[in-house]
Amino acid sequence: MLANILRLDADSHRPIPEDTDLARAIKVLARAQQDAVWARTALGDQIRSVLKDYYRPPWPRSMR
Repeated sequence: MLANILRLDADSHRPIPEDTDLARAIKVLARAQQDAVWARTALGDQIRSVLKDYYRPPWPRSMR
């Protein structure tokens, strides 16, 4: 519906303004922070996996 309004009546609506330098800087910082969170999560998952392989749980008593 919104696309139809803009397509048929575009002259009545103002164009979307360009991003300011501040908005672009915030976008870059937000992306860098998200990348850091993803990297931290991936490293935590890797460490957990390695530790689970290294410290295997003992056999259950019924299997001894």
